[in-house]
Formats: sequence, C-alpha cells, structure tokens
Amino acid sequence: MNGFSWNKMALGALVAVAVVATSTMSMTSAAQAQSAQCGKSSGNKVLSPKVFRVIEDVQKLLEAENLGEAMMELDGIKNKNELPAYDQTVLYQFYGQIYAEREQYIQSAQALERVIRLGECILPPEQISQTVFNVGQLYIGAEQYRKGMNYLQSWFDKNPDPPASALAFMASANLGIDPPNYREALKWMLRAVEKSKSMGEEPKENWYSTLVALYMENDQMREALPIIELLVKKYPKRNYWMQLSYVYGELNRDADQFATLESAYHQGLLIKSQELVYLAQLYMANSIPDRAGDIMEEGIKAGKIERKAENLRFMADAMYTAKELDRAIPWYEEAGKASATADTLFMLGQIYMQQEEWKKAIKAFESMFAKDRQAHKDDKLRTIGTAHYNMGIALYSDGRIRDAKRFFTNAKSYKATRKGANQWLKRIASE
Repeated sequence: MNGFSWNKMALGALVAVAVVATSTMSMTSAAQAQSAQCGKSSGNKVLSPKVFRVIEDVQKLLEAENLGEAMMELDGIKNKNELPAYDQTVLYQFYGQIYAEREQYIQSAQALERVIRLGECILPPEQISQTVFNVGQLYIGAEQYRKGMNYLQSWFDKNPDPPASALAFMASANLGIDPPNYREALKWMLRAVEKSKSMGEEPKENWYSTLVALYMENDQMREALPIIELLVKKYPKRNYWMQLSYVYGELNRDADQFATLESAYHQGLLIKSQELVYLAQLYMANSIPDRAGDIMEEGIKAGKIERKAENLRFMADAMYTAKELDRAIPWYEEAGKASATADTLFMLGQIYMQQEEWKKAIKAFESMFAKDRQAHKDDKLRTIGTAHYNMGIALYSDGRIRDAKRFFTNAKSYKATRKGANQWLKRIASE
C-alpha cells in the first residue's frame, strides 16, 4: 500500500507494558486523567500467564515471518476461554499486525478498532492515539478514504501540533477520494512543508513534487514555478525538467522554456518523440532551422522520433529553410510516399524545378497528381492550378511541348494561373 508504514514501535510499547512489573507508582498526567475517568478498571495491565506464553511464541514466529502459524497461535488462545480485556487488547494488536503484513488492511483496521474499544481504560493515552492514527492509515490503504480520514481527523483534533508526516499523509488521503479534493490536499501539504521547515528539517522530495502537481492542477503556475525550480536544482530528474518546461510555457516565458528543453536535451533527458519534435519546433521558431533538422534526423534515425509523414515533412522543411536542399530531398521523397496528401510531392517537384532537374520534377508531379486523385475530398491539393502550371513548365523545359500545352490549358481554368498559362500558350503557338 503506497505510503503506509506499520507502526511497530506502538506494538513494542504495548508488549513492554505487558511484561514489565507494575509495582511502580509513577504516572504521567495523561495517565492520571485516564485513571480519573476510568476508575479502577484502568489498573489491570498484566497479561495472564497463558496469554503471555502465547505472545512470546507469536513474537518468535513473526520474527521468522511465519504469519500463518502466528495466526493459528492467536486463534487457539482467543477461542479457549473468555479473556480479560487487557489480554484481548494485546491479542488484537498482534492480529492487526499480521493482517497488515498480509495486506488485509480492512481486517487489520477492524482488529485495531477492537484494541481502541478494549484499551480505552487500559492502554496509555498516547498508545490509543497512535492506534487511532494507524486505523486511519489502514482504511486509507484499503481505499476506504472517507472512513480513514474520519479517524485521522479525530486524531488531529486531539493532536494540535502534529508532525509533518501526519499532515502529508492527510494530503495524500484527500487525493485518494473520488473525486479528489485538490484544494484540501494542497492545504494539508502546505502545512506539512511549513511544519517541516519550522522544525529545521528539509521537506521530503515527494512533498514538493505533490505541491507542484497540486498547483498545476489548480492552474496556479506562478506558485508552482519556484518549487519546480528548486526540485530541478536539488533533484534534477527528467520529469521535473519536463514540468519546468511546461510551466515556463504556460507563463509565456518562451526563452526560459527553450533554454530548459535545450538543457534537458543535452543531458539526454528528452526520450519521447513529441518532446524531441517540440524542441525542434522551438529551434525553428527561434530561426535555427539547421539545428531543428539535425535533431529530427538524429531522432528518426535512432528510432526515438516516430517515422511518420508529419515528422518527415517537418524535418525536410527545416533542412529546406536552412538551404540544405541535398539533405532535404530524400526526406521529402519519403514523406511524400508516407503522406495521404499530395502537398509534399508538390513541394518536391518545386525543389527539383529550382535545381532544373526537369525529369525528376515531372516524376514528382506525376506522383502528386496520382495521389491527389486518390485523396479524400478534404485532403485534395488546394494549389492544383499551380501544380498544372508548374508541370507545364517542367515538361516544356524537358522538350515535351505537346504535353506541356495540355497542362497549360488545364492551368487556364484557375484564376491564379490563368494569365501565366495564356502567356505560355501564346509562346508555344508562336514557335
């Protein structure tokens, strides 16, 4: 059970009370108050000999991690005769431990509830208090959050100066309920951190990380920022770097977000495809297209970035923007084949035209038209007129005049290319 720790100290204290002679007359003020409330019934705190012998055997079995036999020993003595209240409190405390070790948390809690009822006028008040807290922990571990929180709240009501760990546990409980109570969880976790600092102690890492998550859940990015910056400094883990980048982005601190992701990349902390792609996009946004292309190419070749049309096209565009056409072309070709739309092949054809590679341009445009015919209507090429016009130029430049005339005639049908197409047709007619 996440966050639960069985308080064996309380068990040890109970057994110590059982085996030590009770001739001493010293009592704490709390014990005096208990005695005044309970009267003579608070005095019987000695185990009967037969139960004492069983408890000794049970302790040895527990040390050997033999839970089954330990349970059988307890069952044997419990079922024999009516036992005195103090004997029962000791037995049920051990039942509680065994059930908890077995992760049977509800049964453990129920056993300890009997300890509380039976031991009200027998056990030291501080031990009753600790048992109440343990019952709350156990019910929360069994995902009976509200029942567990009721026990914890009763414990807090009687302990106005609780330790930081108890406050943090109550925060965790508020996160477990359905739906989670984020605001209450935040209140309790803030108290835990403040209490820890006031005691001159360093708050636990997971308390800080929980605070960050709660602030982010409540859209309190400014409050989350100094804590996540502290976490990155003290515990430079991958998830904290990612959270810091996200918070900077939400606060429109673009330069800080870029620097954070760049630093994380150099530390090898960016491992997901979308993280690497986003960093490459930031390089593009900051007019560093060659670096964007490098990151994309390295990631795709290493299998870290998903090899899909969208990513291939972005990488090729980055290389094209960096004027690295020889690097861009093979990626445009692969992106064109992988894409469901024809626009990448259109771009490839234009690049070949810039290089006066007319046959390659024609081949790219032919593939483009074939793909566009198969495309869904929403994915049709929006620059189809320009595609016909460019195909006409490529064909003419390759000496295929008759084919070029046909594409220029098609281009006349589109307003954007009508004037240029007519000029080419006049030129062809005059030759």
